[in-house]
Amino acid sequence: MSIAAETVRDVLRSWIACEVLSPQITKGNGWSDVAGDRGGRIRNRKTGADDGPTLWQPPQDGDPTPWPILTESQDDGQHEAEGSVDPSEPLPAASEVGSPRDRKLRTWYSVILAAMPAVESFERLDEFFDDQADEDQTIRPLSGFVVAASVVLDEWGIIVPDSLAISSFCWGFGHLSTGGTPDDLSDWSTEERGLKLRFADLLAPRGPDGQPRSLTWDDLRGVSRALVEELGIPDDLQILTPCVIEMVRPDPPAADILSSFYLSDLSRVLDAIDNETVSGAVASYLGLNPPIDPWDCLNDRLKLSQLLGPGLFPLGRWPGNGLHPLTLLQQAAVNAIARDLDTHGLAAVNGPPGTGKTTLLRDVVAHVIITRAERLAAIESPWNGLGDIDLMDYAIVVASSNNAAVENISLELPVREKALDASI
Repeated sequence: MSIAAETVRDVLRSWIACEVLSPQITKGNGWSDVAGDRGGRIRNRKTGADDGPTLWQPPQDGDPTPWPILTESQDDGQHEAEGSVDPSEPLPAASEVGSPRDRKLRTWYSVILAAMPAVESFERLDEFFDDQADEDQTIRPLSGFVVAASVVLDEWGIIVPDSLAISSFCWGFGHLSTGGTPDDLSDWSTEERGLKLRFADLLAPRGPDGQPRSLTWDDLRGVSRALVEELGIPDDLQILTPCVIEMVRPDPPAADILSSFYLSDLSRVLDAIDNETVSGAVASYLGLNPPIDPWDCLNDRLKLSQLLGPGLFPLGRWPGNGLHPLTLLQQAAVNAIARDLDTHGLAAVNGPPGTGKTTLLRDVVAHVIITRAERLAAIESPWNGLGDIDLMDYAIVVASSNNAAVENISLELPVREKALDASI
């Protein structure tokens, strides 16, 4: 039975809403633990001390920044600042860069622009939905913060491109607290692009000479105030610029991951359904293209025997020690995949650990390799190129939410001892 497209849209919107409201929560009660996890330290202001409360206390307007402030000389237009790196000096080309030990270490600053207390935020969220959390079934944070936004600055307090991160949770929380509905949470991807464009621009001011200038605490706290107002975070849950994390390394740290990995992909699928451009495999997964003639391979012996006909066996097999054949149902699955997924579609193979799923996948890989070889061998004039053959039609991507599952197949395939019999 097929599922209506509108039903699938509703499911995807609900899924997106759940992901939007699933925040990344810091560990522990303080920001020092966050800094330690990132291999850095809290350094909120410029001071002669190497340690102590003056470094830890949250920054305020007018405080000296931990990075030197670039200024423009009125005489020659050259930037002047204390430091060991000239900001006008171009970075070395990739070919000139040696191992990480040989490269110059630089100072980077991860600025937490705004945050929310995790426990209080979840309690307020329950009020929005008029719901009481069942503590026996729901894992709730007992401490920590939800980072609303962060940005990475270089040693001169200048923004690193594409380093601004904004939390979907804080946007969704603010949307609900200002009277919005859960249905609108599926707009996050569009809203995120607009927020990043606007606030990244505010975080990249230029001096009178048109060159990027250092950010001050007045700048950063001004952006923080504007951001929490834009997100709609209530005053009693706002934590403005709680800290800066100083890190020393050759390359800048990556932008923080403050939202779910799935959000951009889910939004793409929702857009594809709206535009009627959804792929066959995704349509099958969502129930838009259900199997035409489902059957039970454990009970329908006639169809199972037909699936095991000699003409359906792939020409390729993955060699292995002893060359043990696949079991009956393993071979049936490989035959069905080779027959039904030649151009598009989706197949699911289910089985407990140790039942031979990876072994089955090896024969699927062998089938893809042999099919590609057949197409290449059929080229009559190879000196004229591949013609209409797209080698990406024979590409194989191994993906999983479990790293061990990916390693199970991707690391073992190239190992000669596990692929070839000793007699070969």
